[in-house]
Amino acid sequence: MIPVEQYLVLGLVLFLIGAGGALLRRNPVMILMSIELMLAAVTVNLIAFSRMWGAVNGQLFSIFIMADAAAQTALALGIVVACKGWARPATATRSEPAEMADSADYRNREQPVAADAEEADSYAERLQP
Repeated sequence: MIPVEQYLVLGLVLFLIGAGGALLRRNPVMILMSIELMLAAVTVNLIAFSRMWGAVNGQLFSIFIMADAAAQTALALGIVVACKGWARPATATRSEPAEMADSADYRNREQPVAADAEEADSYAERLQP
């Protein structure tokens, strides 16, 4: 059986790595990941103390911490994406249709075959601007 002290040391190391990442990083996503690592360290310590004392309270509380951490992450990631503008909708510029018309794929696409001369003329009329 693994002694409780080793779990506590593991929790301490995880917490220190998470705190260092949260303080030293500039990327908001990395900061959120570091905070999640800190919450995981707290969860490990709660389960270790729960095992040491023979109570279930720490294990139940750790489940609530994990659920709360998941909700916080979803909310914070949505706020970060909204503020940073990473989810901007794609918009077409005025030059894009002209570039598409000049592309080789557009010019070399297969043209429909006309059954007679009248139908060929109607295709030609539709293609002219």
